[in-house]
Amino acid sequence: NYKIKGCKWCAEQLDFSSNYIYTKVLKIGLKFTHSEISNKLSNFDAKPFININSPEIAYLLGLIWADGYILDKITNHKVCFSIKTSDFNDILKIVEESGNWRIYKRNRGYGKPQTHAQTNNYDLWEFLVQNDYAIKSGASPDKILSKIPEHLKHYWWRGYFDGDGWFLPLGHSNYGFGIVSTYNQNWKFCKELLKRLCINYKMRRIKNKNGDSSNILCQNFDGLRKFSNYIYKNYENDNIG
Repeated sequence: NYKIKGCKWCAEQLDFSSNYIYTKVLKIGLKFTHSEISNKLSNFDAKPFININSPEIAYLLGLIWADGYILDKITNHKVCFSIKTSDFNDILKIVEESGNWRIYKRNRGYGKPQTHAQTNNYDLWEFLVQNDYAIKSGASPDKILSKIPEHLKHYWWRGYFDGDGWFLPLGHSNYGFGIVSTYNQNWKFCKELLKRLCINYKMRRIKNKNGDSSNILCQNFDGLRKFSNYIYKNYENDNIG
């Protein structure tokens, strides 16, 4: 039954944890590939993420590029993302409907409470690796953007901006928005979009005692209007993000 039904089903039938069943499977020598083990342990369907045809999936792929990370420890192909709990509550339904994520809250005693989503699905992990999510701190997301239909691309950008972007606060002397990343971030993808939208911006790389970073910054109302109209297109109907 393990090979057909998977780890989670066996655990529920036998009233054991999934980790206990998985350990027993290894001890008795059942032979599975890493992908079979990870997929059965996670009980997660990666097909919607691989064949991108919904606004919600495009949005989550953008958010994972901003606030996610992937790990590979032997057979533990982990895909995770964490955001502020107050923000996570806004997208909880989307996350739950996208797949069988393990969701839990974390409070480290500093900063605002975070909510964490995780899966160990090999197929999703492999797809993200193939599309540069493992090196996203310095890469441009050209591969994943090429796989998203044009009419859904703005949802990827909405998810990405929800993770790494900001609007200048109310009362600020300038209107605008910014996106922050690592010092060595390849900003090719942002430059191409902003050029297409005819938005003036600055790209800065900053080194200081609090850590190195880089950012894209637009400080004019016209650019803010164009960018907002693009990423929030149809927001009044879809309410995603």
